[in-house]
Amino acid sequence: MAFLVCYSILLSDHAKDKAIYLDQRFYELIFRNCRRESSGFILLRQISLLRYTSPRILISAEQLSTLEAELDKLGTLHSSHSQIEEFKTVCQNAVQKGKSLTISGDMYRELHGGIFERLIQLWHIRH
Repeated sequence: MAFLVCYSILLSDHAKDKAIYLDQRFYELIFRNCRRESSGFILLRQISLLRYTSPRILISAEQLSTLEAELDKLGTLHSSHSQIEEFKTVCQNAVQKGKSLTISGDMYRELHGGIFERLIQLWHIRH
């Protein structure tokens, strides 16, 4: 399991402006630490509950500072994962662009040859 995160305005904009692909290790990290309701993580908990077949979620521009604060907290507890800082940068970039983030669960790209990544590339070529 992994997550595709994109800069968006609407939920329907998902996959038009890719921001980051969060890997299996990131999924495992938030699954272990953020999934429980008592974890103190609100947005990371929502992300951790996504599945491959789940609908995407939208993190609104107003929620991005909360997500960044949760990533700071997660980084304090588990600083060994490089994508924590990268995801924080994505949040900051979204604020600068005036956009929200959409997130979907995805099969880990190494397990299926990056087909989703290839579809995104093909979509960008055609549009």
